[in-house]
Amino acid sequence: MRMFPCPVWMTRLQKGETYHRILAAVDVDDNHAPAVLKVRQALNESVMILAGSLVVSEFSELSIVNA
Repeated sequence: MRMFPCPVWMTRLQKGETYHRILAAVDVDDNHAPAVLKVRQALNESVMILAGSLVVSEFSELSIVNA
């Protein structure tokens, strides 16, 4: 799962509940070829945009980790 080239949604939400905490994992390692680095940076940006949107819509807490 850690090599998956797109954001992955994992949840245990029960019907009628809201998210209290959201965790976004990004890869900040810049020791890659320029083409690979560009793709990874775009993926990190997508993860952060999606996580930010969820935090605002759910009034929840955002944690960011480096994977």
